[in-house]
Amino acid sequence: MFTLSSALKACAGLRFQELGRQLHCSLIKMDVELDPFICVGLIDMYCKCGLVEDAGMVCDLMPEKDLIALNALVCGLSQNRKDIEALKLFTEMYKEGKGFNETTLLAVLNSTASFQAVDLCKQVHTLSVKYGCLSDIYVINSLIDSYGKCSQVEDAARVFEECPTGDLAAFTSLTACYAQYGREHFLLFDQTMEPYEI
Repeated sequence: MFTLSSALKACAGLRFQELGRQLHCSLIKMDVELDPFICVGLIDMYCKCGLVEDAGMVCDLMPEKDLIALNALVCGLSQNRKDIEALKLFTEMYKEGKGFNETTLLAVLNSTASFQAVDLCKQVHTLSVKYGCLSDIYVINSLIDSYGKCSQVEDAARVFEECPTGDLAAFTSLTACYAQYGREHFLLFDQTMEPYEI
């Protein structure tokens, strides 16, 4: 199994979709294509090759979809700019009690930012707080970035202020957010930065 998953990972990394499809056919002949570990590799490979429909079919065929497989698909949809599909899948996961984690939230925030869905960004922020995901610096940075892309500079600053550590990436995300919206926001920027003395 390790060799097979390594081969799938290589196809994904090199974007060898034809070789990946041939490998998938071999997995079917070997009767191991429904192994959860293999399915996640197939989903990842198809998404990285831009074949998200094929990735979705693999996920649909899985007898038991776990969080790892669903995350692979949500991330793949988001990375391929299939933002509405990524958000729909996340909503289904949440409603069906499949759960989510920081990886899921990063993909969903990326999708909300891409079409400036302020309400969805706020809902994801609320879920992040409710389920304790705001201790993850990547989620914090993604929230700051998403709020910035949704023109919610004050919300981005609030997330930064609540950040448990003075993280350089969070600072950079917030700086980019302020720079995007011009002069009037630099006063707010100065007020936000005072305690940090950077």
